[in-house]
Parts: sequence; C-alpha cells; structure tokens
Amino acid sequence: VAIRSWQLSAKERKLIQVDQIDYLTGILNRKTIRAQLSKLFSSKKTAAENGILFVDVDYFKQINDNHGHHTGDLLLKHVARTITDSIRSKNDVIGRFGGDEFVVVCRDTSEAELTAIGERIVQAMRVPFRNGGSSINVSVSIGAHLTNEADDQQSALHAADLAVYEAKRRGRGQFVLHYDDLEGTFKSRIYSSECLSKGIADDLLRLDFQ
Repeated sequence: VAIRSWQLSAKERKLIQVDQIDYLTGILNRKTIRAQLSKLFSSKKTAAENGILFVDVDYFKQINDNHGHHTGDLLLKHVARTITDSIRSKNDVIGRFGGDEFVVVCRDTSEAELTAIGERIVQAMRVPFRNGGSSINVSVSIGAHLTNEADDQQSALHAADLAVYEAKRRGRGQFVLHYDDLEGTFKSRIYSSECLSKGIADDLLRLDFQ
C-alpha cells in the first residue's frame, strides 16, 4: 500500500509540473507566472523592489509568415533559452505569457540591476538565430517596471506593458524602463490617433499646398 501511495504521489507531482510548464519552451506558463506574481503582491513587504520585464519578439508574425511555423516555434525556444541564460539564476523566474511574449520576474532588485538584466537580454538577442543553413536577424523589445508598495499585479504588468509600447515606438530592439509621464504620454497619443481617425472618417481633413 505504501508503494502504491508513493507511486500515486509521484504521478500527481508530475501532473502538477506539466500543468505549470509551457509545452513548447519548457519554461513557466502564463498561469504559473501569474501565480508567482500573485504571491509576490500578497503583502506590501514583498511587493516593493521587484522588477517586471515584459519581453516581446519583434516582427514575429513576419518571421512566421516568411519562414514557417516550425521555424517560429524553434525561434521561441531560442528566445526562452537566451532570456534564461541572461537573467540571474537564483532570484529571477521567466514565463511565456502569450504567443511571442515573455515575462521575467526579478525579485529583490534595483533600477540599475534591472536595467542591466534587460540590456543584457537585448544584446544577447542581437546574435542572429541560425536554423539549418539560414540565419535570421531577431530582436526583442523590453519594457520594465520596478515595483513599489502601492503596486499590485495588474498595475505592475500594465506599467511594464506601456514601456514595451514605448520601446517599439522608439524603433524596437531596445529596453525601456517605465517612467511616471509614460501613462499620460500614451493616453495623449491614443487621443490624437482617435481624433485623426475620426477626422478622416468624417472627411474633416483638408490639405493646403503652398
């Protein structure tokens, strides 16, 4: 009976592990990385001085379209390995958050250290990805946020996500740390874009040639 109970426990542990891991890349999946974040923000004592890195693969759809989904899958594995090799082995955890999106949680860090980790990933990803006889230039855009006691999971991810958009706006393939004015700047751009779209739709725009 003891042996059978141990065997059942081993199977359960294996199933739990499988449920926590992204099937393609072998890193944590979205559900597990969110659970890590929930635990981190469960107390004000543990909420502050942690880094969130939101990593987005630039032009991944084009790579998929031009080279095929198999190559795209191999690339995602390569990105996961590269990020894993670039972060701290003890304090940091990485998870696949979406199709070509990754989140890194850096516990007990500083702005300088978080920036160094992000820049290290950006530099490492600039090495061309080799698949068979072909070589593909790859880059990532990274948005980062250093948490404080007022943060929760949603606000921290939102801040890092805004920084990713800013990194892409600046030309992609770079690291941007979230700053206070970024929220207002982002909302202002959305408003300007909406006004322009409405102006085009309502035929309110006029070109004056000089």
